[in-house]
Amino acid sequence: MKCKHILTLLKILNNGELRGTREFSHKLITILPIHTPSIRTKEIIDILEICHQNNLQAERLINYFLLPKIEKTVTKFNFENYILILKVLAKMKYQDDPIFWSNSILPCIFNYELTYENAKILWETYLNVKLNCPSLDIAKYFILIENILNKFEILIKKGQDVSNIKLSIDKDYSLIPKKESTDASNLKIKKLQQRISEKEGKENVLRDLGINVDKNASRSVSVEGSLNKILEIKDWKKAKYDFNILEMKRLKAGELALEAKEGEEVSTAESQEQPQKVIEEIKNEENVNEPNA
Repeated sequence: MKCKHILTLLKILNNGELRGTREFSHKLITILPIHTPSIRTKEIIDILEICHQNNLQAERLINYFLLPKIEKTVTKFNFENYILILKVLAKMKYQDDPIFWSNSILPCIFNYELTYENAKILWETYLNVKLNCPSLDIAKYFILIENILNKFEILIKKGQDVSNIKLSIDKDYSLIPKKESTDASNLKIKKLQQRISEKEGKENVLRDLGINVDKNASRSVSVEGSLNKILEIKDWKKAKYDFNILEMKRLKAGELALEAKEGEEVSTAESQEQPQKVIEEIKNEENVNEPNA
């Protein structure tokens, strides 16, 4: 029996006072845990509603299966389902686990771009949660929602149409307008690809990575391989240190090569000067011997 069939039966059985319906409902509830891996959000909300309204004994199902499922998937809820789950948790007066609220449920406010109407609905829902679960600390979330409402009211006073305007809140608690989402890692990859696609940029990146670029080599390093090697770098401080060490080694090697070249030039010049000195000495000896003759 699938979860939706069990849910349909529970709805039918608990609409009236039929003999034996509670016992049969409890038996159906014992079957539901095997369906929790594939259960959908709306089904979770409906099950919680039925169990609460009919006072069904489903503590094991709720505490060990449904609430952990909500905790793992609540960040994927759309706004409508998020409001529904807040309402049903408020009806249940569920406040036994403040970490469940503070780490999973309440921070979802950062996931949504709110219209003026959505912001008002969210404020009223949070108020309902606070009234039914007074031990929860949700004051800062009230402030955040009120900031959004104040922003919309300022726009309305200026005569702007706010029906198509959406606002969201970042995790630094500051208002940000709706904008296209950007993936930082994708931007980094695109920049690297653009740099590597150019000849000079490719050579620089390969040099920075300590890869020898030999134009006459039969097997050259591919652009994709170089990009993968860059993306595998985890400790950029160490990579920068290694790069500086490589640069120092290259500079030292260049200085040694220059000294060797200068030494060769000096030795060549000396070897060229020696025959000239011998010729001059012979001429001097001949000039000295001529008067004696």
